[in-house]
Amino acid sequence: MAKVDWYYHRSGCTSCKRVREFFEQADIEPGEVQSAGGKTRIGAEEAMGLARQASTVVVARGQKIVVFDMAKDSPADEELSAAILGRSGTLRAPAVRSGDTLLIGYNAELHPSYL
Repeated sequence: MAKVDWYYHRSGCTSCKRVREFFEQADIEPGEVQSAGGKTRIGAEEAMGLARQASTVVVARGQKIVVFDMAKDSPADEELSAAILGRSGTLRAPAVRSGDTLLIGYNAELHPSYL
């Protein structure tokens, strides 16, 4: 069974619902669950910190998937923030941390490959 250390979601989010369905099908229980609602939104600085702590950041936007090898690629802050932050300037949901991998967004092929 895959291990999910942390799961960040937004209520009413279709992609977040799909991630939860994937967790149920794969029998995955996230260690920590954090809702993006109210006072717990993750701002740009904290989101960048999460990404910089990971060895791999995988971002899905629809069918497009971008993989950042943080040690090898060392992406510029502008490129990384454009990928992981939403229009509001906060971390996009859903976000999942599994070991040293941070997954942002949802794609049906993405999650089985990295979890």
